[in-house]
Amino acid sequence: MQKNTIDKHIICVVETGNSCQNSALYKKAKEIIPRNAAADDFEIISIATPDYKEYNYNDDYAVINILTQKLAAVHASLVLFPSTFIYRSIASAVAARLNRALLTDCTAIDFKNNSFYGLKPSLDGKSMSRYIFHGLTPYIAVMKDVAGSSGIQNAEIIFSGGRGLMNSDSFSALRKLANCYGASVGASRPVVDLGWAGADEQVGQTGSFVRPRVYVAFGISGAIQHLAGMKDSQYIIAVNNNKLSPIFQFSDYAIEADDNSIIRNMLQLLGVKL
Repeated sequence: MQKNTIDKHIICVVETGNSCQNSALYKKAKEIIPRNAAADDFEIISIATPDYKEYNYNDDYAVINILTQKLAAVHASLVLFPSTFIYRSIASAVAARLNRALLTDCTAIDFKNNSFYGLKPSLDGKSMSRYIFHGLTPYIAVMKDVAGSSGIQNAEIIFSGGRGLMNSDSFSALRKLANCYGASVGASRPVVDLGWAGADEQVGQTGSFVRPRVYVAFGISGAIQHLAGMKDSQYIIAVNNNKLSPIFQFSDYAIEADDNSIIRNMLQLLGVKL
């Protein structure tokens, strides 16, 4: 797959459907190309994959095989994946299949001195690290802040739920409450793993980084991975029945109460049926 000399750097954008050239990930790819690069030094190509939303091992296995074959044919320098649960899994498998460098949770990539560099936040979100890609191409990167279609990254108000909500019915009640306030819905990773929320709603180190005007956390203890994704919110309101929850240390307003009762009482006051 690796050529002795590289006449052109090909950047592959991997997404679902046929609208890749209008996507946020395609725009990220365009930002990688240096301004002083010659017109024929770089090329961006799109690779469309099936538009499926549920995790399915057989579907993923087929996509991995297809991508491996296509990448072998195009001699790409860099392959970009969006940061969703499904694509992170596929990117890891493709990297292992090809034995190529993989960098996840990238916020930006640049090209200098004939090398690709990736920018990635630390686990607590307080600092950024710059990585250089080594070895044979294609290099593979999972790009953050281009995941999903819920628009949670640009939401002004987010009502987010954690495992403290106890069950899927309680999370559905949270959705109704969020709808009353025109808020987007977020979730912690355990909630996504349980299937109560979609991967594009996950907030945190392995989900989306959000900076809303108001972030309301129901039943979220405040693991460091989650805090990294929402700590820059303008106002943080936390509802939790454990006064020792770490999230209280980062909250502007802390409510020590049963989050399920708070949600249902608010819905009742608003006249919304459960």
